[in-house]
Amino acid sequence: CVLDLSMMSDPDRHVRRAAVVALSAVAHQKAVALVAMHLGALLPKLYEQTVVREDMIRTVDLGPFKHKIDDGLELRKAAFECLDILLDSCRGQLETSVFVSHLESGLKDHPDVKSPCHLMLAKVAASDPTALLAGLEKLVEPLEKTLTTKLKSDAVKQEVDRHEDMLRSCLRAVDAVNRIPAIDTCAPFQAFMKRTVMAGPLKDKFLQIERERAEAEGGDAMDLS
Repeated sequence: CVLDLSMMSDPDRHVRRAAVVALSAVAHQKAVALVAMHLGALLPKLYEQTVVREDMIRTVDLGPFKHKIDDGLELRKAAFECLDILLDSCRGQLETSVFVSHLESGLKDHPDVKSPCHLMLAKVAASDPTALLAGLEKLVEPLEKTLTTKLKSDAVKQEVDRHEDMLRSCLRAVDAVNRIPAIDTCAPFQAFMKRTVMAGPLKDKFLQIERERAEAEGGDAMDLS
């Protein structure tokens, strides 16, 4: 067996994370046949690890301040990283509609989880655009929220750099989705492009992303200016 299936349901989050990492390792080694034998049983359990659980968030008192610690973050990161590997190695066995529904939660999560989800969204846009288009409406809100999040006025350089990286990560995913055939049939996405992406300072950032992608592909970016 690729791993003990019960490990994915273990009450200890460290054991569950170890199980996820083990699955990632096997899938990364291109042992597709071995993974495929158990994927039907593993996927539902793996998807469970991508969900934010309130019982794994604790509040710590730091003098006059209170700080929330998310003990499930590392597990969710590992789960989405595993899904990314499976998307490459077992794409034909993943039901896109189910995959996209869980991608939605990742796009609303911590920045460390959002980044791999942006990458996966771009991959799905290229590999199964029709299925993605069917569930795209639900992804507009988390994408827009990421792009419209404002930094605090006293943000330090490290926070500014991280924010900029997150914007670029999100815009690369938006660029991939925007190239889906018949994307103009998704009214919510078109409205999002008009009011958020192609408005204000984000427009120049998006056009730069397009230019970079076109240069990498050896072509020309579509002129949306």
